[in-house]
Amino acid sequence: MKRIVSLFIVLAILACVVSGCKKMPGVDPDVQPELCFSHYKELTDLYGTSKWDTLKAFGIDQQEITNYGPDRYGIPRTEEYAGINFDITLMFGKESHFCSVDYQAAYQFPEDEMKLLEDIVTISKQLISDLGEASDTSFVFNWAEVYLDQKWDRDIAYWQDISVLKRLMDEGFQGTLLRWNLTPVASEPVKAELEKYHGDEDLHSLSFSVMFNENDNTAILDILY
Repeated sequence: MKRIVSLFIVLAILACVVSGCKKMPGVDPDVQPELCFSHYKELTDLYGTSKWDTLKAFGIDQQEITNYGPDRYGIPRTEEYAGINFDITLMFGKESHFCSVDYQAAYQFPEDEMKLLEDIVTISKQLISDLGEASDTSFVFNWAEVYLDQKWDRDIAYWQDISVLKRLMDEGFQGTLLRWNLTPVASEPVKAELEKYHGDEDLHSLSFSVMFNENDNTAILDILY
């Protein structure tokens, strides 16, 4: 089955997710993401800076970056989380200001499917241990309703059940697995960036997703904040 979801389906799911964004509960104020991710504080303290100032502050020469596009720069740094190594990409938004960080781990698919599923469970459990229960799990349930025409029990802990995850992958799922609203623990640079460009109702969120690239038969586990 091709892993290319129609534009209509994607838009329908996103509409469901966006409609509930402002109601998404925040993490507990005691949560400390900087203790979970070794580069979190260093990077989020740079939110709002220009591309070159961001690279300079992080001690990276322009020749060291991997240019994935005008607003996505891979850097020669990695993050180990839950025992898994992630490559780091910096992302830039309005006026080329630094606005988010993308951690990615790649797998050959379908050859490494079981490893992929096991790592989804491992990472999900670690994220919940570190950040508390996910603020939002709606994407998976909305996807099942739109794409599979099924209403799933929203108490299903799909992120820790390999059989459910395998079924999702077999049906062509890709997208957000879990999402947290980190706004209650956002640093001042992050709050300033959100307020300046998005208004004070926007969220500083962290999402955990799985995506597929059929061009090179890879699956990507993605932590974005």
